[in-house]
Amino acid sequence: MEKLINFISKFKKELLYISLLLGSGMSISIYNHYLKPIPSGFIEIKPIVQEQQFVTIHIHGAVKHPGVYKLDASSRLINLITLAGGPKKDADLSSLNLAKSLSDGQKFQIPFINKEKTNPSSFLKKPASPIVNINNAPKNKLTTLPGIGPSTAQKIIDYREKKGGFRTLKDMLKIKGIGPKSFVKIEEMISL
Repeated sequence: MEKLINFISKFKKELLYISLLLGSGMSISIYNHYLKPIPSGFIEIKPIVQEQQFVTIHIHGAVKHPGVYKLDASSRLINLITLAGGPKKDADLSSLNLAKSLSDGQKFQIPFINKEKTNPSSFLKKPASPIVNINNAPKNKLTTLPGIGPSTAQKIIDYREKKGGFRTLKDMLKIKGIGPKSFVKIEEMISL
């Protein structure tokens, strides 16, 4: 113990300088790491707010209030029909996918129930082929088109699900198995 006291008294000034240097170094380090204020504008803190996205859709046909509507981007076809006042009494919703998600700029025609009246002159005319909506027709309806079998119908469905629907009728030419000759046969029988 006596040696320690002699050592401290002999190097009193040097030990004081070393302790002052160590203490001030630690103080600066603590200040820089924990206590130093962040300069204004250095970090911008913004609340996390997700912008609500909307889609604008046109609906017509067998709905009470046809028109153009703005809906939340997560809406489904059933939401659009409800917003348009609901279906009319003679609406045919059986061919529609009411759970279909919507994308901006789409147009939906809600079909009417086919009410053909029997007329003697109608037997003289060739019955009109029903128009098939290629953007929402089920597989069995697509196969009613000339030259469209089950595998081509599935390619049509896959294409519209992948691309979000057909933009023009000529987009059908992008389907493997539908060439210009096949397209001419079905062009008057399809719609968007």
